[in-house]
Amino acid sequence: MAAEAPLAMDLSTSGDSSESDFDEIDASPEDMDTIMQLETALQTNPNLYESHVQYVNLLRKCKLREKLRTARESMQEHYPLTEQLWLEWLHDEAVTATSITETEQASQLFQKAVQDYLSVPIWKAYINFVKEHAAGSQQNSNTSMQNLREICEQALTAAGLHITLGGSLWDAYREYEHELSARDPTSDAQLLRVRQLYHRQLQVPLAEAAQTMQSYLKWEASLPHAQQAIQAPSHVQQGFQKAQQAVSLRHEHEAMVAPDKPADENLLAAFLAYIKYEEAKGDPARVQLVYERALAAFPVTHYLWQAYAHYLEDHLKGFQQAAELMQTYFPDYIDRTLRIHAYWADCEMHVGQDPAAAEAVWEGVLKSTAARYVETWIGYITMLIGSDNTGQARRVYKRGYSRKLEEAGQLFLCQAWLRFEREHGTADTLAEASRKVRPILEQAAAAAAVGFGYVEFANNSALQKAVDLKEPELHGRKMTIMVSKPPSGGPGRGGARGRGAPGRGFGAGRGDRGRSIHQHERLAVAAAPAFVPRAIAKGETSSKAPAATNADFRKLLNKK
Repeated sequence: MAAEAPLAMDLSTSGDSSESDFDEIDASPEDMDTIMQLETALQTNPNLYESHVQYVNLLRKCKLREKLRTARESMQEHYPLTEQLWLEWLHDEAVTATSITETEQASQLFQKAVQDYLSVPIWKAYINFVKEHAAGSQQNSNTSMQNLREICEQALTAAGLHITLGGSLWDAYREYEHELSARDPTSDAQLLRVRQLYHRQLQVPLAEAAQTMQSYLKWEASLPHAQQAIQAPSHVQQGFQKAQQAVSLRHEHEAMVAPDKPADENLLAAFLAYIKYEEAKGDPARVQLVYERALAAFPVTHYLWQAYAHYLEDHLKGFQQAAELMQTYFPDYIDRTLRIHAYWADCEMHVGQDPAAAEAVWEGVLKSTAARYVETWIGYITMLIGSDNTGQARRVYKRGYSRKLEEAGQLFLCQAWLRFEREHGTADTLAEASRKVRPILEQAAAAAAVGFGYVEFANNSALQKAVDLKEPELHGRKMTIMVSKPPSGGPGRGGARGRGAPGRGFGAGRGDRGRSIHQHERLAVAAAPAFVPRAIAKGETSSKAPAATNADFRKLLNKK
C-alpha cells in the first residue's frame, strides 16, 4: 500500500456533481457477481481488510449509494480508513447534501473523520464544507462565524504544528478572516483578528514561514496610515527566529517522511526515528503529531498503534502532576470547572479505554474540598451518563443529594436527580428519588417564603421606637423587627450573609456600600411570606403607595 499523498479533492457542492451522481446505477453482470462474492466473504469474516477496500471501491464504481454507505460504515467499525477512503466518502456525502438534515449528517461525518487520525486534507475539506454551507444557510451570521472559527481553531490544535502541511490550515483560517475584513474595511476588531492570526502563525515552526512573513508585511503596508518602514513586533520576530531554527533541526526528518514516499519499511523506520527524536526533545504535542502522521500512512500497522497507546498511557500520568502543581502554587484557588480533572477522566475513558480509571479520577476529587461544590458532582455524573453507566450515576446521586453543598447546590442536585430519573430511570426509581428529596425541596420552598431587609436609622431613639413595635403590619403583612449587629468581616457587607432565601442578597448593607456600617445601627426585618424593602409590593394593587426604598420604609415605621 502506497502512502497517501495530500489530496486536493474538491468537496464543493456547486457546479457539476456527476462524479457522485448515484441516481443511475452502472453495474455490469460481472460486477454484480463480484459484489455478491465479496458480501459473502465479509459476512463470513468481517476482518478481511483488502476485501473491505475492494467492496467499497466496486460499490462506488457501480454507484450503489445505499450499499456503499453501509459498506463504509461497516469497514470504519473494523478498521481506520485511509485518507483516500475518507476523502472519497466525504466528497460523496457533501455533494449530495441539499437539505438541512443531510448537511448536518455530512457535518457529523466530518467530525468522525477528523477524530480517526490526523489528516490536514480532511481538516481543510471540513473547513471549506462548513464555510460554503454557512454562506448559503439561513443561520444567524454571527452564529455561523463563531461555528467556523471554532472549527478552524480545532484544526489548528490538531494539525497546525504539521511542519510541511500545517501552514495551509492557517492560510485557510486567515483567508476567511480576510474576507470578513473586506466586507467591513473600517472594522478595527476585524483587522486585529487578521493581525493576531499572522502573529500566531509566524511563531509556529512551518516550512513556508518566510512566505508568510512577506505576506504579513505586505498586508500591513496596504493598511491606511501605514508607516514607512513596516516590520513585525519584536516578540513576533523573536518567535519567528526560534520557529525557523526548529524547522531547520527537523528538515532531515521531514525529508525522510515526505508525502511522496511509498509506505514501505523505509518510511516506517523513518517515522519511528522521527518519533524517537521528538520524544528526546520532550514536547508531547509534537510526539503525538508525528505518531498521528505515521498512523495516517500506516493505519493498520498493529505495532504502531501499540507503541502510540503505550506513549499515551505513560503521558496520562502527567495529569496528576499538573493537578498537584496547581495545588502547590495556588492552594487557595479551586477551579470549579475542574478542567484538568475532567480532561484527565475523559482521556482515561476514551483514549485509555479504562472506565475504572476515569471513575477513580472523579472519586479522588470527591475526597477533596471540591466536594462541597455541586459542579463536582454534576461533572462526575455527566461522565457516567455519557458512558451509559446510569447505574453508577444513580449511586452518585444517592451519595450526594443529602450533602450541604454551597450556594444552593444541594437543591440543584436534588432537582437534577429527579430529571435524571425521568429521562433514564423507571417509575420505581423516580418514586424513590422523589421520596428522598421531598423533605429537602419542601424545606427550600419554606425558606423561599421568608424574606428580610435592612433599614438604617440616623439615631438610637428612632431605632428603639421601631424595635418597640409589636408585630407591626405593612400592607397586611406582619413583621418581626430586631437589631442586626455589624458583622466582623469589615464595612459594607451588612448582615445579609447566611440569612433569608437564596438569591435575596439585597438590603442597605449591599446597596449603601459607601457608608460605614459602624456609623449606623441596622434593623433586620423578617416578614412572611415575603418582604423586599427596595421593591415591596411591585405589581400588587394597593390603595396605599408601597414603600419603594429603605427611606420610605423608615418613614412608614416612624409613623406607627
